[in-house]
Amino acid sequence: MLDKVKAPAIVLIVLGALGVLGSLASLALPNDPESMREAFESLGEQMDWGQDQIEAWTGTLGRFDVLMNLLGLAMALFVLFAGVQMLRGRMWGLAVAGSIVAMVPCWCCCLLGIPAGIWSLVVLNDKDVKSAFAAADTPPNPPPL
Repeated sequence: MLDKVKAPAIVLIVLGALGVLGSLASLALPNDPESMREAFESLGEQMDWGQDQIEAWTGTLGRFDVLMNLLGLAMALFVLFAGVQMLRGRMWGLAVAGSIVAMVPCWCCCLLGIPAGIWSLVVLNDKDVKSAFAAADTPPNPPPL
């Protein structure tokens, strides 16, 4: 029965890996602070801001960008781990959670994550698949003393 989860699990693993690579690339590549500064100076002229307000907004957005990339990295790692567990037929709840996280539109693979997440949720909710996960997650009986 776990043959049914193989393809969606592999798709989750690939999406998670792409998300990790994309987040790491975004963290490694420097922001263009000059273009941000120009945009905020233009906006500041329209809003009658001072230079200190422009600097504050520019710095805040730079920190927000790093925070969003770190969040995307965490989500991608979670989807990757959930896909691996799904492929192994272990941790049904984690596989479901990873499928849901794959559909959240705040990381780089969100457009592909929506159909992949739906597909994996449909497969994971098949009663035979649930039974196979339950059997795999049940620890063996200890030997009698």
